[in-house]
Amino acid sequence: MTTLRKSLADYLELRRGMGFKLRYYERRLGRFLSFIEERGAKKITTKLAIQFATHDSDLKPRTMAGRLSEVRSFARYQLAHDAATEVPPRHLLANGGTPAKAYIYSESEIIRLLRAARKQSE
Repeated sequence: MTTLRKSLADYLELRRGMGFKLRYYERRLGRFLSFIEERGAKKITTKLAIQFATHDSDLKPRTMAGRLSEVRSFARYQLAHDAATEVPPRHLLANGGTPAKAYIYSESEIIRLLRAARKQSE
């Protein structure tokens, strides 16, 4: 088992110990390690992380950003074990999502909400 593979196993065990399910996470990070091993790399770099996240042009921007975020989380963990690890900056890839529009309640709506909440607590 390579050092990165062992580190990934330790990382996943730690996260699971904190209650995370990590259903797909393990598979995706395993694919990332295969990706960098195929390129002969022995450490995580920002360039490789971006290449991995974006190498399939059929993916949606949100999926690409999610992949990079997962690699980033593992890279932060790995940095404690290998100072040569590069942690990709946050928000390097736009997630393509549309932010929710703010809704400002009117005074009458707020009063109705408060009355309903009071009624529920009685």
